[in-house]
Amino acid sequence: MDVVTLHVDVGIYCGLIINGPSANQIVVTGAGSVRSNGPSSTTLATCAPQIGAVLANNANVLIGSLTLAGGAGSKYDYAANQLSLIGLNDDDVEFATAGTALLYVKGQSFFSSPNFQYGLHFTGGAAYGIWISTNSTVVSGVNVTNTVENNPNFSGAFLSGIDGAFYNQGTGSHWVGAATGMRYSLALNSRVDTEQNATPLPGSKPGYVASGSKYYTNAGSFCIGGTAGCPIATAPTNLGSGGFITIFNSSDHVGLVILRPGAGAAYLGTFHINIASILGGANDEGGVCGAGASSASSAWANGSKFESYYSAGGGNSDLQIAWNNNGVPLTAEQGYDIWYICE
Repeated sequence: MDVVTLHVDVGIYCGLIINGPSANQIVVTGAGSVRSNGPSSTTLATCAPQIGAVLANNANVLIGSLTLAGGAGSKYDYAANQLSLIGLNDDDVEFATAGTALLYVKGQSFFSSPNFQYGLHFTGGAAYGIWISTNSTVVSGVNVTNTVENNPNFSGAFLSGIDGAFYNQGTGSHWVGAATGMRYSLALNSRVDTEQNATPLPGSKPGYVASGSKYYTNAGSFCIGGTAGCPIATAPTNLGSGGFITIFNSSDHVGLVILRPGAGAAYLGTFHINIASILGGANDEGGVCGAGASSASSAWANGSKFESYYSAGGGNSDLQIAWNNNGVPLTAEQGYDIWYICE
């Protein structure tokens, strides 16, 4: 594969459209971003609202040492379409304000950087920070720090994934910096994998998942979702003196809760599970949950009943589970298992 390098001098320029297919890799490199070089920098803006700063159509493109500034009236800063492979050529690319998305990857395209070694740096807002669709993938670097500066607003979501989209944060990587808006919005079998990092994506509101989509903090276990890595079981009632509740192998979508009653426990009670994501359900019509006894547990009396109540009111995602041991008080220090499943 041949590499064609385009050197862009200090100044502000119209954006680029790079159309393929081509056997060549195009590398666009400037004099430095505004973020790092101030007035001695290179900025790619847009010359038309329907065009962003850099658009790749069925092309292989890397960019480095410049600021992307599509502007609030444009669609995007950096976009890939139609089987494109795009990425970063160094750690000095600044994503400034755009209209629709700072980074937009669609049409079975792929975004990353050589050897996954450079992070993303967002200094402006848009409807979406990262928008991935139609079986496309974004990998935001391995062992890198991705940054958000100036507290930008993302009116749609910081990260949007739809129609088989996949976002991988990269092992050892994380985001720093504050932003406003929903953290993520996933639909139609899309996935987020933060590779064992439980730090939330930027944003001020819970994320949303629907129609088979999942948010993972650790794809190798069931400890999935949750701003602290896993859901938390809270506010148990009627477990008696010294009774407590534990939760493990759990996610926003499925999990195991164990009641450990103390002396004087009742035969019925409730507890809550915080759900990190707002659940949209299989058809984007609202989340639904179910609960029941573990088949491996013989502690529950025959005829025990379990009821679940999922609510996303006020932007909070909460699952309440009510248990009833068919009139038989729970035995102290015995373990009572309950599974829950949500969509």
